[in-house]
Amino acid sequence: RSSGTGTLETIGRGAVVKLMVRRFAEPAYLELRWYKGDQLFQERSIWVERPGTFEAQFERLDDGYYRLIVLLQNSPILQLEVGTPLLPPPPTPPPGF
Repeated sequence: RSSGTGTLETIGRGAVVKLMVRRFAEPAYLELRWYKGDQLFQERSIWVERPGTFEAQFERLDDGYYRLIVLLQNSPILQLEVGTPLLPPPPTPPPGF
């Protein structure tokens, strides 16, 4: 079983992710997928042979909503976000409610 944590910080027109991998089954790539809203914006891969701390940088076009999905062997293990997601307005309550 794999485990890890991470932080995501904005810097100017970019973002830096710092990941701490505590344990995993075997050496593998961490796949980092950076989304702007629902659109894949950038990807990075980090080869991990042993537990440790890893870092990657990503671009931001604006101050909007971005999220990073971290996958190990095609399984998501972590999601980090910056900004505020664009959510639809709540439904209108039925008449007489």
